[in-house]
Amino acid sequence: MTKVEYAATISWQVLDDEVYIINEKNKRVYVLDNSAKDFWLAIEKRSLDKICQALCAQYCADADCIRADLHDFIADLDKLELVEVSD
Repeated sequence: MTKVEYAATISWQVLDDEVYIINEKNKRVYVLDNSAKDFWLAIEKRSLDKICQALCAQYCADADCIRADLHDFIADLDKLELVEVSD
């Protein structure tokens, strides 16, 4: 079961309708809004399956569609060193 958690080297905060993430290693700031914000907030050290279930319920969307979008989103976050993915 694949698990996702926030990287230890980031700080983040929700302000209004956006999430601001600071990568402490490279001092870059990332801003997430809309569905990206919701995906980010769903992480909370959960398995990909539980994240997908939560987002399917929130968006009343097809699980396969959410899973594909989530896979791409997590891969992008991993490349930016904002999350840690483990099996």
